[in-house]
Amino acid sequence: EPPPEPSHMAPLTRVEVVIQLDPLDTGAEAFTLTAPPGYSFVHPCRVPFQENKTNNVDEMRCFPLPPLNGRSRARVDCEADRRETNAKGLGTECFRDAPAVIYISTPEASIPPAENVWFVEAVDGTNSSGGGDRLGRGTLAGFDIENMEVQVIYGSLASVPVDIGVVFTSRVDVPAQGKVMIKGPPDLQQFGCENKRGTVKPGSLGAITRCQTSVNPPRVTLTLNETLKAGLHLVIVPGETPRQNPQESLNTFDVFLQMPDDRNLDVSLKVPGEPVQQGLRASVLSFWWTQLLQYDTAFYVTVPIEILDDVDIPLWGILIDFPKEPDFQLDSSDIQASRSFGESLYLSPFQAQAGDSQLLVRLDKTRRLRTGLTLIRFPITRPEQLPVFNFWRIAFCGDQMGENGEGCTLGEPRTERGPAVISVFANGGFDPLEPSSPLEAVKITTGSGRRCEVSFWLLVMWSCFQGIIAELGM
Repeated sequence: EPPPEPSHMAPLTRVEVVIQLDPLDTGAEAFTLTAPPGYSFVHPCRVPFQENKTNNVDEMRCFPLPPLNGRSRARVDCEADRRETNAKGLGTECFRDAPAVIYISTPEASIPPAENVWFVEAVDGTNSSGGGDRLGRGTLAGFDIENMEVQVIYGSLASVPVDIGVVFTSRVDVPAQGKVMIKGPPDLQQFGCENKRGTVKPGSLGAITRCQTSVNPPRVTLTLNETLKAGLHLVIVPGETPRQNPQESLNTFDVFLQMPDDRNLDVSLKVPGEPVQQGLRASVLSFWWTQLLQYDTAFYVTVPIEILDDVDIPLWGILIDFPKEPDFQLDSSDIQASRSFGESLYLSPFQAQAGDSQLLVRLDKTRRLRTGLTLIRFPITRPEQLPVFNFWRIAFCGDQMGENGEGCTLGEPRTERGPAVISVFANGGFDPLEPSSPLEAVKITTGSGRRCEVSFWLLVMWSCFQGIIAELGM
């Protein structure tokens, strides 16, 4: 017989389950359903009519029953008019050609296969009774719990303000005034709607009504202003990494998509966070750019990379991955690097061509990096529209990188990163039609106060210089 068919298999969620029931020749007045351990029938457990979905017949009824041996139970039957006939089996007759569609709440994880079984009993008795004598019994194989697909990206270096990119693929629509709630690891020093890194960037969520920050554990809740359609989505949350490498079992994120009444619609639990990389303290500050004017064919992006402390491990390359769908593209090989303070990155030739959606910054393999702030500037072709996934990934790569950048690569999931990748920063994207200011970026410099003061005036001069160059058309 076909097993129960869930609408989706998220943990800690009320889902709809379609079950095929057939009384055969039992003459039963009802079915008693017993769910696997950890599942629970909700009240009411009958799913109402929904457009373009499998639906119950009008006569179908569902009543939760007291649990038995720790398992949730429900009675399912048909409302019958017994004034016309006293024939047996009227309580199950409506299921001969129609399924039952019921609500059930799921556990937080799949249960062992030996216990993941539904029991179906055909019982005697009137429609209004809570059970009855067993007339027949069957078993149905249960379904496994599957987390919503989520990945979390941020620079895995100790005590650094970062943008935390949360990418998820929802399996259901979330209505307006619904919520996206993200719970972070307890060891994060900061995780909230705003910090010195900046404010939360809703990304593909569109406009949000409200952002709320909670602590112990750190949690961000975004209230949606409009319906969020099922599919791939991105949000950027500012945070600060732990001082030390956290315990692996605690270094996880939970993501909940919720109704306005806080009921879960889709969930992902225990999404791995980034481990802390020792021997390297660096930060990728907020980008700035030249504003696109009406007839401009390209704009320049400046990526500020700060080495906070002298580096103890080999660093051979920095990969800058552009926003996607549609992809930002490098406009030309006019790539420049300049020092803002301290020592700049020791650069070899850049590896990129016009039309590429990535830029590999090659470093001098013979030298260790020292404290300083380097500005990397390059042109991007004017896009026809903003990317759906408007965020940047910046990967720091070590001594496993090949001569042509082999191993310094980024796949979509974390498991597809190249072996040379040490840490990956996520930076929230921007609209090049809007103005930007390096003075805002300097506010989140993570070095000492004295270093920050020096950076400020150098960046002021650099900003003015860029403005003069733009005005002259150079």
